[in-house]
Amino acid sequence: MDKIHVFFSINDDYAKYLSVAMISILKNTSSSIFFHIINSGLSPENIRKINSVKNIKNFEIDYFRVDNDIFKDIPECADAHVSDEPDHKFLVSNIDKNIDKAIILDVDIIFVDDIKKLWDIDITDNYIGASIDRVFSNDKEKWRKYYSLPEKYDYINSGVMVANLKKWRHESISEKLFEVAHKNAKILRFPDQDTFNMTFAPKVKYFPQIFNYTPNLGYDDIKEEENIRMNAVVVHWAGHEKPWNNQNVYMCDEFFKYARLSPFYESILYENITKLCANSQGGGLSIEAYLSKFLALNMLKEQKNATKLLRFLEFDLNLMKLKCA
Repeated sequence: MDKIHVFFSINDDYAKYLSVAMISILKNTSSSIFFHIINSGLSPENIRKINSVKNIKNFEIDYFRVDNDIFKDIPECADAHVSDEPDHKFLVSNIDKNIDKAIILDVDIIFVDDIKKLWDIDITDNYIGASIDRVFSNDKEKWRKYYSLPEKYDYINSGVMVANLKKWRHESISEKLFEVAHKNAKILRFPDQDTFNMTFAPKVKYFPQIFNYTPNLGYDDIKEEENIRMNAVVVHWAGHEKPWNNQNVYMCDEFFKYARLSPFYESILYENITKLCANSQGGGLSIEAYLSKFLALNMLKEQKNATKLLRFLEFDLNLMKLKCA
């Protein structure tokens, strides 16, 4: 059986969401999974919790610590919600030179079908497989000209990619990614994604939107979106709104289906609740009303978690009331 190599790039703040993405992969496949976690530093406790996901299903995992100084000349993303860690993807081909193919993912995703369907995409003659970025596709000509992309090339989203690492090493792609990023530093809006597009064009294998379904970005064609949603393999909450900070985000319930199995579940709940608490100034839900709704929708579905989480929330409820006052 093929071993599927999956790369994530995170810091300590995103460890809890990584665990949810990992769980969704494991729950939907019979394949052997090897997770590679590129990071700028993870606490021993977060590593312990991530490793404890093996209680759900066994997998292999390694951690590759990156010195962020090597990215100091690459600009920060224009969007504040994006951290610097996505730039770490430039290093994927150099981490283990025995790996010829890999799936590279952002952490704001879940799999709702077998990851092997993504893995089986043939990218023999390409640097990567990826899907068209829906935001940029609305004004293709403008962005082709802005990034000096080839005619008829479509800008891709880098949140879900299948990478031909053998080809990357053969053509020194890691070095080229840094060169392109430094050369174009003044125009980069999304440094890692822009750099991938400028470096990989036109050797990109476009795969269907079902492998990178972005429900919170909206679709003009309702029937098209329905078809993508019904056949989706990966759900990707690209953009500012995430299921862990906004319970109204579309398909939030799918995220929490896997989050309930995470060793970070209480932390994810606490973040969701406290963010709503902060936003309740000026007419939002009271914390009591929100907790009542949240408990009903996301906790009582699983009786075995209810007692544990109620104890957790009881401990911090008075503190949250004070913060919301």
